[in-house]
Amino acid sequence: MSEIEKQGTYPPIVPSQQERQAAAASTVTFVPPIKLLQGLSSEANEGNNSAGDFYYKQDTRNLGTKIKIIVLGRRSHAILFVKNVKEKESFDINSPIYKDIKNTRRAKGVSPLSGHDFCLYIPEHELFTCFHFGKRSHQDTANEILDCMIPPTERPDTKLCKERLYTRYFELYSFWKEWSPDFKAWIPRVTPLVQPEAGTIAVDVAKIDKTLELFYSAVSTEGVVEEADTGEMER
Repeated sequence: MSEIEKQGTYPPIVPSQQERQAAAASTVTFVPPIKLLQGLSSEANEGNNSAGDFYYKQDTRNLGTKIKIIVLGRRSHAILFVKNVKEKESFDINSPIYKDIKNTRRAKGVSPLSGHDFCLYIPEHELFTCFHFGKRSHQDTANEILDCMIPPTERPDTKLCKERLYTRYFELYSFWKEWSPDFKAWIPRVTPLVQPEAGTIAVDVAKIDKTLELFYSAVSTEGVVEEADTGEMER
């Protein structure tokens, strides 16, 4: 076991050349994701589940409306669902497929998602997972996470960015947002937290390495996403 300590002990936020080579040689496909349930999500009315809950479908685990997360890595991810069936997917922002998905307009039965996809560790559940901030309503939260992970000496000269806490540790929670009577949804938000003292959280380094290998393998090979979760009329 090894302690998760200071920011400098975490893996880099983007894959290194070595990680990309390892990903290219990997035979595994994906890190099981969590999703934020919406009113129209198929799981929202099963058991004790409710809209606004974070849900880990791999073992049908309800994580509640608030979870503490440690961000281990990030990748770009674009995926297009047509009638809840995956039609296109890309992890390369420079590829024609990624650009095509990003430029696709949302319509009935057409759900284009693109944005930051974060690899996470959830200490309370001893769970390695990921969450895709692929909807437009998710982008501000994803950018806040990235801002917090930039070392203070390397941050842009903006008051908001410079004042953010330097951390990879957050409380991720669901928030009900209404833009208009026809546009409303549960969206993810975060509260930056001071990272735990050394020894507070312990995790097997080999598990971190294996999870990141899985996570970054999708940069070179096709990832797996099980279904769309378009929810209510969302922006």
